[in-house]
Amino acid sequence: MSSALKAASAAARFAHHWHDVTRLDAAGFVDSAAAGRALAQDYQRMVEDGLLLDDAEPFVVLLQRCQALADKVNAAVRGPS
Repeated sequence: MSSALKAASAAARFAHHWHDVTRLDAAGFVDSAAAGRALAQDYQRMVEDGLLLDDAEPFVVLLQRCQALADKVNAAVRGPS
């Protein structure tokens, strides 16, 4: 598989995840404190079950990285000011 095809495939997978996150937000799930706790607990179970890399960061750090990534993507989409 060419590197361009691999990159396109990876981008499609990432776009799917962004779609899922927007649906959670549209349903009001993201704004709920209970939802935040549920996500944190689910993440911790994934770490404990070995579904993530051994060096999985704490959930709060993951959220900070997600915010930084969202800011970076939004800036790229908007282009230069």
